[in-house]
Amino acid sequence: MMDAIIPIQEIKRRGLTAVDDGLRRHAAVTVVRNNRAAYVVLTPETYEALLQDADDARLAQSLADWQARRCKTTSVDELMAEASAHG
Repeated sequence: MMDAIIPIQEIKRRGLTAVDDGLRRHAAVTVVRNNRAAYVVLTPETYEALLQDADDARLAQSLADWQARRCKTTSVDELMAEASAHG
């Protein structure tokens, strides 16, 4: 999906209406300054979906690490002792 691309001059001229118009048609608006992306504005739904995707990816990686036995098992007492030693 393509983002709406809005020059910063348009936002200076039209204000948030320019961003709102872009978000009505796209999930994200890229604001450009000097022909380079300066900001990205997302709908709340798109932002939440990105956060959920990141959480899902971290969970999948953790599961893969566990299944590949790359994880160390320990107890709460061991963790507390280790934290005290580094504190």
